[in-house]
Amino acid sequence: METVGRCGVTMRFIDIRRNIQLELHRLIRGPSFAIHGVSVEVPRSVGIELRYNLMRERYENDEAELIRKHVSRGCNVVELGGSLGIVSRVIRDTIGPGAIHIVVEANPDLVEICAQNAILEPRTGNTQVINAAVAYGQDEVSFRPGHNAHVGKVSAEFGGEGISVAAVTLGALVGMLPEEKPFCLVSDIEGAEWDLFEKEEEVFSRLDCAIVEIHPGEFEKRGEANNAFFSLIARKGLKVVEERANVLVIKGPAAP
Repeated sequence: METVGRCGVTMRFIDIRRNIQLELHRLIRGPSFAIHGVSVEVPRSVGIELRYNLMRERYENDEAELIRKHVSRGCNVVELGGSLGIVSRVIRDTIGPGAIHIVVEANPDLVEICAQNAILEPRTGNTQVINAAVAYGQDEVSFRPGHNAHVGKVSAEFGGEGISVAAVTLGALVGMLPEEKPFCLVSDIEGAEWDLFEKEEEVFSRLDCAIVEIHPGEFEKRGEANNAFFSLIARKGLKVVEERANVLVIKGPAAP
């Protein structure tokens, strides 16, 4: 019991210290955070943990670095799972103002924040943020928010505390881009990447590269393993060229 008590005191001290640091940050910089070479704005409502990680520059580091490395300037991008729009801002900064960037985010409470960070230059009209979820075989899905911006779940089943959101396919999103031009895909959709790569066919012929965060725990729930996902990618004629933790870089036939 004594050990548990000490742990509780330690955690409270950590929370207090983080709150103080975040309050000092707010007094100096307001809601702005500098990370991955860009500036983003995240309100206090997002929560302590995520804002603290942003302040310490610990947010989707692998994904951001791989985008900088593999996504070319001028390439049109479809981004799935925009969340707070932080990776979205990195994408826009990487591809430049002239390329088209379509962002999909399922949580309606995050769409405004995501759009604010994703749209670098509103007058160009080259960024579109869509409140939807990638899904196949239905017109709507149920989104269940989690305790922070990264743990919401999409389900085909309705009821309970779920929020109904429109379903969209990668093929439909790519159809919004200029015809026949290559595109890049950036995806972090909590396991739904399996259905995306399984169901889509022709759209991958236009793929330059994909930066995909995979979720092995979700694969296990459907009775599959990581190696089966890699086999699925190979069957689509795609190739994994780099891997960091659970973030894959996948090259498509349209890669230069």
